[in-house]
Amino acid sequence: MTSWTAPARTAAGERVVLKVGWRHDEALHEADGLAAWDGDGAVRLLDHRVLDHTTALLLDSGTWARCSAREYLLTLTARG
Repeated sequence: MTSWTAPARTAAGERVVLKVGWRHDEALHEADGLAAWDGDGAVRLLDHRVLDHTTALLLDSGTWARCSAREYLLTLTARG
């Protein structure tokens, strides 16, 4: 396993998804790609942090719900 996701809420109470992962070659530019797509065919990235060997992504739960895991993976490989 290289990442873990969980539902979360912002300080304002908005529903989001937190994804925490270990940095590895295949995900080095995941945040950049998600930021560029901005929710068009992939989950919308709200914020991210990279700390040593860990990456944390804060994702919009609305676009997450509309984008199935299969669609998300296909989007990553098609646009990768």
